[in-house]
Amino acid sequence: MSGIERELKWQLTAAEHATLYAHLRTSLAFEQLQQSNRFFDTEDLRLRQSLCNLRLRRENQRLLLTIKRRLCEQQDGLHLHDEYERWLNHCFWDQNPAVLTQSLPLSPPCAALLKNTPLKYIGGFSNLRYQAQQNNELICLDQTSFDENDCEWELEVETEDADTSRAHWEGIFAHIGISPTTQTDTKFKRFLQRCAR
Repeated sequence: MSGIERELKWQLTAAEHATLYAHLRTSLAFEQLQQSNRFFDTEDLRLRQSLCNLRLRRENQRLLLTIKRRLCEQQDGLHLHDEYERWLNHCFWDQNPAVLTQSLPLSPPCAALLKNTPLKYIGGFSNLRYQAQQNNELICLDQTSFDENDCEWELEVETEDADTSRAHWEGIFAHIGISPTTQTDTKFKRFLQRCAR
């Protein structure tokens, strides 16, 4: 599957996350997902320099390949990416990164960019996600653990109509008395910032 991902993101405190989850679970059928994320790039960081990232995500014992390319800087919490996703056989999870380039079903633009250059593992993080679908939106309440003492909380909403969706969610925030801030950085960017410390 490929296409344009339009995603609104808000940064939450742990207390705001708990309040929002308690409010939403009365009307939404959340699925709980345990996600482990591994990121890969070439030795010369070819993907990063092209505003791309390549991720393998283990999600409740399923395995998802995602390749994202940022289309523009975020605006008021709206992130736009060209996204390519494929469900994979679980054997890819433990495969040697040096041979992944040869075996992964890469998108044609990514394959052309890599030109069979070996990938290397650059790190990852885990995420506990509560996910639900409603009114053509994918709603994701996340607790991201970059390490055991470093957690962040977030609401992500994939939507086709960002303005209407933003107004709807800001109304919910006001109704339940929380004040999330727009999240200007993706989890991947925040992960890279931690790696650079």
